[in-house]
Amino acid sequence: MPHAICYSLASVGAGMVFAFFNAQLPLYLRDYGVPYQLIGPLTNERSFAGAFVLPIVGRWSDRTRTRWGKRKPFFALGIPIMAGALVLLGLHPPFWVMLPVVLVAGGFLFIALGPYQALMADITPMHQRGMVGSLMALAGMVGAVLVAVLGGLFWQDHEFIVFCAIAGMLLLTFTLTFLTVREPAHHTRSPDAPAADVSARLPAERTPDDAAAAPPLRLLDYLRDVLRYKQTARYIAAMSLYWLAAGAATPFITLFGTEALHLSEQNANWLFLVLVLSTAVGAVVIGMVSDRLGKKRVLHVGLFVFALAALAATGIQDIWQALPVMILAGFGNACPTALGLPVLTDLMPRRRSGEFIGLASFAWSIVQPLGSFMAGSLVDHFHSERWAFGFAGVGMVLAALALFAVHPPRSRVNTGSE
Repeated sequence: MPHAICYSLASVGAGMVFAFFNAQLPLYLRDYGVPYQLIGPLTNERSFAGAFVLPIVGRWSDRTRTRWGKRKPFFALGIPIMAGALVLLGLHPPFWVMLPVVLVAGGFLFIALGPYQALMADITPMHQRGMVGSLMALAGMVGAVLVAVLGGLFWQDHEFIVFCAIAGMLLLTFTLTFLTVREPAHHTRSPDAPAADVSARLPAERTPDDAAAAPPLRLLDYLRDVLRYKQTARYIAAMSLYWLAAGAATPFITLFGTEALHLSEQNANWLFLVLVLSTAVGAVVIGMVSDRLGKKRVLHVGLFVFALAALAATGIQDIWQALPVMILAGFGNACPTALGLPVLTDLMPRRRSGEFIGLASFAWSIVQPLGSFMAGSLVDHFHSERWAFGFAGVGMVLAALALFAVHPPRSRVNTGSE
């Protein structure tokens, strides 16, 4: 448990950045006069940038050996630049400066985030991944709560405080994880040890899927190799529908509060806080039941609940109707937030975890801004944010149906050979 808590600390900082992009950045971009059709894709630009960064960084981290490990060096590369980009945005630079910073900043976060996610498979046995995933989700929700509170208190009059606080917490939490989590011994090498000697000390235990090294990057051969992991491919496809739907809904929550429900920006941030808190409570419950009932089964329920909440959001008229819908959406959102990564780690070959997490994130990072663009187009055409939630609800239903085709292996007590 202590190692899981230390590992999850970095998720607080990452959760703050994600919540900022979902809740505050749409308001920030509106002040620049950006149309809704572009607000959605730009708030998910971190995902689009990550689509191109994660496969490269994940594959690279699988082959890295340093005195600090093979995942943690990427924290030191990406996180300081991401923090600096946040501070720069907080200064409200001219549009021609702001736009490229928004476009590339997310890529720096994902330089660290991909190896960080792969580290969970390296240090956590299969039968504990549901619990660790829930701790990560809870930590991310703590970060989102902090952003919602900061937004409610300071955004309207002192928004630069929000930018600086997020940047500082991002640096602090990733530093704490870097210092307190130890990677497996075969991930590291001493300054005097040649890399070849260390690679010879990799564990002998392997699963049938952990076949030797990843193949060379010949595109067609590589795609055939990846697709032979059929359950992994089906899962990535099913969750792509979820991320398409999530990308459609999340950028419009605070805008829905200000435009459709006629709330102040401050109250719209408090409404977002309700969603975050209910997600956090849901993550705690999921952590207690998912490894016992089955991660996929709980994930399935969450997708259907999320779909119900998204469809209900199309009909709400005031904040009192919005509150129970946000609570329901939070409980539904807790399931993919907590279990999306653990289910993937159960399905993928362990020795290629960085690579496969990068490939999955590539697919999900492409469809998320696509969902934002499609929902934003509907909002612009029909002049109502409700269409974004309707689009999201349909996508969630399709994701839940597609998940029926995925059959993860049964969890088992770790023997060192998974």
